[in-house]
Amino acid sequence: MIDARDRIVMPGFVDTHRHTWQTAFRGIGADWTFPEWAQAMHRTLKPEYRPEDVYAGTLLGRLEALHSGVTTMLDWFHCAQSPEHADAAVAALRDAPGRSVFCHGAGWGTADPVEAEIRRVRSALSSDDGLLTMSFGLRGAEDTSFGTVAAELKLAAELGLRSSLHVESEGIRRPVADLHEHGLLRDTTTFVHANGLGDDELRMLADAGASVSISPDVELKMGFGWPLRTPRLDPTPCPRQGPGCRSRPCRWCGRRRRSARRFSISSSSSPRSGPSRCAIRRWSRLRDSGPGLLTRAPWRR
Repeated sequence: MIDARDRIVMPGFVDTHRHTWQTAFRGIGADWTFPEWAQAMHRTLKPEYRPEDVYAGTLLGRLEALHSGVTTMLDWFHCAQSPEHADAAVAALRDAPGRSVFCHGAGWGTADPVEAEIRRVRSALSSDDGLLTMSFGLRGAEDTSFGTVAAELKLAAELGLRSSLHVESEGIRRPVADLHEHGLLRDTTTFVHANGLGDDELRMLADAGASVSISPDVELKMGFGWPLRTPRLDPTPCPRQGPGCRSRPCRWCGRRRRSARRFSISSSSSPRSGPSRCAIRRWSRLRDSGPGLLTRAPWRR
């Protein structure tokens, strides 16, 4: 029995994109652009990161998320320099309270084969009903090839895994249209960031049943371009939110929602713009679905 007098009872937040291993670097990159972050984090710091460092950073980050009201979190892991690194992240998520999804970005930033590693971790995380489940962090055609993306999606389908893919455009490249042309859009894929996508590309995502995860604070501060404002079309994928890289100083998920709302208001005079309608639909689904909602993939539409 819990005495809830003078308290607010509400569902926990669902975080759809967090690079939890970076939590140990909190605040050191507050003014970094994306290229500066990539150079410092992935080319300078990550090569020195040991499995025990992954465990400490991931455990700290998961507890930090829980303290901020995040009861379900997707850990987009792209520090898989060895199987031991991945196992350390999995161990940290097991040791922390809450429901977590280990999104394994095996081979991230390379074109190395990853099938054996994905199968290995899937065998350890074979249940889709426990507090810790698994998804597949895709590398994308820019780092590999469309053939590799197709093979990874086929592997994900075989293993019963949802997938997640970082995607953005400066207005010239059309990554979603390219995937659509190759028949590689799936309703089991969440597209992270999605800055700069054209309206027709958003329609392609909606028609495929895909979902989108945005990180407004990080995207604005690191120069990704304007965050995806929703709904630009009706219907379009309703963006979920996650903080992205944990070297940024903000840890409270409410700030990200506030940033998204303020940007939406400032960029459109339409009263239907912004995340409010999507939020209402999400809370309605949560209310109507009951406790069983969190036994499924937490960021699924």
